[in-house]
Amino acid sequence: MKKIVHLILFVFCLISCTLICRALTDQSALFTTEQMAPLKKDLRQIKANCSSMCALFPENLLNEARMDPYLFYIVDKDNSLPSNYTPTDLVGEGKAKVRQETFDAFEKMAQAAQKEDINLWILSGFRSFQRQTEIYNRSLANRGPEHTDKFIARPGQSQHQLGTAVDINSVENSFVNTKEYAWLKENAETFGFSLSFPEGQQEKTGYAFEPWHYRYITPLGATLQKIYFHDSQVDFLNTLNACLEENCYNM
Repeated sequence: MKKIVHLILFVFCLISCTLICRALTDQSALFTTEQMAPLKKDLRQIKANCSSMCALFPENLLNEARMDPYLFYIVDKDNSLPSNYTPTDLVGEGKAKVRQETFDAFEKMAQAAQKEDINLWILSGFRSFQRQTEIYNRSLANRGPEHTDKFIARPGQSQHQLGTAVDINSVENSFVNTKEYAWLKENAETFGFSLSFPEGQQEKTGYAFEPWHYRYITPLGATLQKIYFHDSQVDFLNTLNACLEENCYNM
């Protein structure tokens, strides 16, 4: 008798779930035509806005991003790199190793700065997943989780693993008061470097202000970021990647 009751309950639940799923997938079962009209209008407007944003990116930039997926790869607290990812074109010495294109761009920037009596150097470049694990765990043990997650990326979530991010000259907050920082603020974009964690953008970036941490996103990318995205690297990369994934066109 119990088996029969259980069977009846099972069939009842199955039928109920099927009807609910059909209702959820059939918008007309949930909304009247009048209710659906403004929703469809909003969706068309969102799609139009998204498509217009995608039109900001020249085809050569999109092609470069397709050919080199890690150049504009989103790395943050919600998007991690594979633990075994290591760029194959690292150049430089010791902690200052970076990818070839980043190295060449930094050299040009440092030479231009030198002409104005500004000295720039890479304090820290590529950092492996394993090395980031050591740094994160040491901070966790010494400073606790609240401080660590505010200032230190978890393993796989550091831009340094990309080989296109650099800490320039110093990792002290006092760097913001130097002539080197002032020069970078005015000129880094010309050479393709973007400040990753600007002041006042902690809610977006997830990290406190770091005046020394720059990421190479090409001169064109840095220029577009400044002109169209209020100098927000987060907004630039998120929009670019949405366009690359054609999310605008699949809505």
